[in-house]
Amino acid sequence: MEYAKMKTILVLLVLLTLQSIAFSQEQVLIPYRKGELWGLADENKKINVEPAYEYIGFLQEGLAKAKKENTGWGYIDGKGTVKIPFMYWAAASDFHHGIAHVQKLPKQSGYYINKKGEKTTDLTIDKHKNYSREHPAAFLRFVDSLKKVYDDVEYEYYRYENDPGFIKVKKGEKWGLFQYSKGLIIPIEYEDIGYRTNTAEYAHLSSYGNSSENNIPVKQSGNWGIYNMKQSKLIIPARYRSINNIVKINHKDYFEVEVAAWVRGYLREDGVEFFE
Repeated sequence: MEYAKMKTILVLLVLLTLQSIAFSQEQVLIPYRKGELWGLADENKKINVEPAYEYIGFLQEGLAKAKKENTGWGYIDGKGTVKIPFMYWAAASDFHHGIAHVQKLPKQSGYYINKKGEKTTDLTIDKHKNYSREHPAAFLRFVDSLKKVYDDVEYEYYRYENDPGFIKVKKGEKWGLFQYSKGLIIPIEYEDIGYRTNTAEYAHLSSYGNSSENNIPVKQSGNWGIYNMKQSKLIIPARYRSINNIVKINHKDYFEVEVAAWVRGYLREDGVEFFE
């Protein structure tokens, strides 16, 4: 009898644990463009929120920023239910650690909100981690040494937490990329390299930039593709007009690409396009 009770209790504990794990896994939804409208799809391109918005962001922490025509920006959940009304003038940030940055009116200062849409000063993250700092002297000496060898040298003048130490170098008409800790990581054979990481004022609220630790946009024959530094090769052929933001979801990079003038969509690092 006691054995049966113990067995029942153990089964219940296992079920509760599995349920807890299932609820703890955050739903991942990707901005999906169909024609001129945006919705949300899962990683297999199954539509969860029908395209009905001028623009939409990634679903992060259960909410996605979205823009409706003539109404401004607001936030919806993974089913398309409006959780924070469309009332913000400027492009809102994604939610990160329960807060987002918004701007309600032109020429008005922005402020932080929580998931209820309430103003908050209770920042649960250490925003100072992403404040800019000067580079160490050794890094600047290394830059100076490159300037003696190459025709042009570019780098971020201020560094942020986990700064990769990228330095773009030019020889003749071609660019390559150095990393301070590793040396030359992209050969000097591209028309341009989009090495910049996220240095926006509210970088601590977003995982956006236009490069990652592995994938870097490069320009070849007038178009842009993706160079993977681990594989030391182009993994996405240069066929896009531009490559802008990047966000990492479930250890995969998603790039915002421009496929035609003012026409954008998201591209995963394995070549899957979330637009049609």
